[in-house]
Amino acid sequence: MLVGREKESQILLDALNSEESSFIAIYGRRRVGKTFLVDNVLSKYYVFSTTGVYPKNKKAELDQFIVSLKESGLSVSKKDEPKNGLMPLNC
Repeated sequence: MLVGREKESQILLDALNSEESSFIAIYGRRRVGKTFLVDNVLSKYYVFSTTGVYPKNKKAELDQFIVSLKESGLSVSKKDEPKNGLMPLNC
């Protein structure tokens, strides 16, 4: 349950319902609820979601990305797994 985040929630919903594309940067200290805010307001609209792992190297980040794809029900063959941060267009 969100408490005291009506303004921030409305900004996200307005962007979602807009006919124009938007970029919203959400920033702040660690552990203050940035991801919690987005998940609570927009999670029912997600098709795919992933978060980074910190502090890890590029391989760990890519491995986590593949796990997130598979957990979302998307199939990723071994040949399609990203090796350099880029996914093939046919994924």
